Amino acid sequence: MQRKLLCISDNSTECKTAVLFAAKRAALNGSQLVILRVIEPPENSLLSTIGDAIIDDLRLEALDKLQSLHKFAKENAGIDAQIIIREGDLSREISNLIDEDLEIKTLFLATSSAKSGPGPILSAATRGALILGKRRVGIMIIPAGLSDDEILELAG
Repeated sequence: MQRKLLCISDNSTECKTAVLFAAKRAALNGSQLVILRVIEPPENSLLSTIGDAIIDDLRLEALDKLQSLHKFAKENAGIDAQIIIREGDLSREISNLIDEDLEIKTLFLATSSAKSGPGPILSAATRGALILGKRRVGIMIIPAGLSDDEILELAG
């Protein structure tokens, strides 16, 4: 069994920070980096009007973002990340993945430097709105405001 480190891909600026830190940690300890992107489909009434085209566009956008993060991890830490796309509620899909993949041991989240708060996923986790599954996993929080070099140094 190979230990896995989980990052969540979203549209936040802190996503890249978490991926960089986790990629370096994975390279140093022989772990596998997993990057999850959850597509939250539009409500059914809108979906029936627009059809499957919107979901296809969301899948392509998700794949593009994941491939970009995979390349970033490869260039900066020399590892190949496993990329996963799921459809549904973000919290539920994170929980499901953690419950299904017993090798996932740690979730990596980065704080935001924005005045609006620490970031959407971290905010949900700290107020109890993000259910992380039936299994317990560690959560590693990476501070905002660091350069890539500082992140790599901190991860090492």
